[in-house]
Amino acid sequence: MTFASYHIPLEEDALTVNDFMALLDRHALILLGYFTLLPVLSLITGLVYRRERELTLGDYLYSTLIYLSGIPGILALTLTFYALFVSRTNLMEVSLILYFVPVISMIAVFILIHRKTDFGHLPGFERLSGLMLLIAIVCIATLFLYRLRIYMVFFGSMQSLLIAGIVLFIIFRIAVRKVFGSPKREPRRY
Repeated sequence: MTFASYHIPLEEDALTVNDFMALLDRHALILLGYFTLLPVLSLITGLVYRRERELTLGDYLYSTLIYLSGIPGILALTLTFYALFVSRTNLMEVSLILYFVPVISMIAVFILIHRKTDFGHLPGFERLSGLMLLIAIVCIATLFLYRLRIYMVFFGSMQSLLIAGIVLFIIFRIAVRKVFGSPKREPRRY
């Protein structure tokens, strides 16, 4: 399959989230391979990994695997949250590959890595765990606003709900930085 066979949407034919999800669903085998490969790589890395005081190549590989599985897993959890609580979609009718496989892969990678090392030892994990917490708080706050049925703000529009979620995300992000401050970085030692 070549790039010429893909339909590139123009302004009058904008790509919607549903179109993007359908595109991903058409390539489910590739996605399944990707999300299967991540736990396998975690397992293989665990066979040769030795935790040391200084960061090693294995630590960076583990950190990369956490990000490669964590971000799609978080997005899948957010999508499942939206489908379940906002659009009230029957989860028995959704794509298994898009909604559940990324979450299962993320959990498997996290478990396999946690058996070998502490997440705090890995570079960049603090940011990902903070992002997970922030997205969870924003999802709960957005659901709360949606359930309150504030028609003056939402007018029943999905775009308004999405904008409210993004605004809440930015507000929570600023609030967390103000409350806890920026993390202090230690100077590098050469």
